[in-house]
Amino acid sequence: MAKKTQSYSQVQATDELEQLGRRGTSAPEFVYDLLRIFSGYGDGQVRRTKDGPGNLAKDGETVLIKNLVVYREAVVNTLDGDCSKMYDVINAMRDDAKIAKHSPRLYITSNGVFVVAYDPKENDWYENRIDLLCKDFEFFTPLAGIEKIQFTEEAEVDVKSAELMAKLFDDIRRYNDIRENLKKHKK
Repeated sequence: MAKKTQSYSQVQATDELEQLGRRGTSAPEFVYDLLRIFSGYGDGQVRRTKDGPGNLAKDGETVLIKNLVVYREAVVNTLDGDCSKMYDVINAMRDDAKIAKHSPRLYITSNGVFVVAYDPKENDWYENRIDLLCKDFEFFTPLAGIEKIQFTEEAEVDVKSAELMAKLFDDIRRYNDIRENLKKHKK
């Protein structure tokens, strides 16, 4: 993978996605717009990917960057909002052994109006209009190297023991004058 030319900024990503939503994009260019916004790809890296050396897929219809993304244009009409055929495009890429061996972080497809994506690590699907991406783009932050936070529920015993320790600390502070360092360790 090529070296990043700039760091990721959530504010800048929001602004660039708003501009993308206003001006629109074509299905073949959408993946390169995402790489510019999230991965910091410059024009040279995009050109290298388009021309072939940066693209591991040699079929002419897929963009594959190892450990990052796989993208294929969805040539389907979704004017009615039905993106079910776009899910079929993603599933076809997931079933392709040549793609799977490069372990892409995100599987993405678009027709220029809608985008459908799959995150194999989180087993999560995403579907949205491209002009609304600026309001809901956290799904694509793995392209910038930022993973989703997984909150784990605390065990009830841990919560109770932490509460008891806090109560014990409060009692020690209440009945002992520990404002001065000498008094803290005095016998």
